[in-house]
Amino acid sequence: MLRTLVLVAAGTMLAAAQDADDIRQQQANDASTSAGKALFQQNCGFCHGPDGRGASGPDLIRSMLVSHDVNGDLIGQVVRNGRPQKGMPAFPFSDVQIHQIADFLHAEAKIAATVAGRHPTDYPLEKLLVGNAAAGDRKSTRLNSSHITI
Repeated sequence: MLRTLVLVAAGTMLAAAQDADDIRQQQANDASTSAGKALFQQNCGFCHGPDGRGASGPDLIRSMLVSHDVNGDLIGQVVRNGRPQKGMPAFPFSDVQIHQIADFLHAEAKIAATVAGRHPTDYPLEKLLVGNAAAGDRKSTRLNSSHITI
């Protein structure tokens, strides 16, 4: 009994230490992401939207470049060189600033992936039907199975 209590206490302390490290890392990431969001919105948001999901410029959240980027290695090249043929100017950001913008874009991409992966399970099937069954419209009585994921 005493041995079990000691093991439980030791496990709890180890978990607390890991949680504290995780919390500190998350806080550092949050600070970098917040700084990146401010930089992005001020310098890039006019074309790419305040959240990177596109405006007159492309959606960066679903961009292959952003999804393959690691710590700003690909994003940095585009930001520093610009894409003059597409109307994007170059920006002279520091390595830290590039990393912050990358953190922001990666955080937004993670949120988008989480939201896109969810689908409602309690959505009534009737709301998916189109047409008028009473009038004999066959579209209202059939659903294409490729449009529904259950």
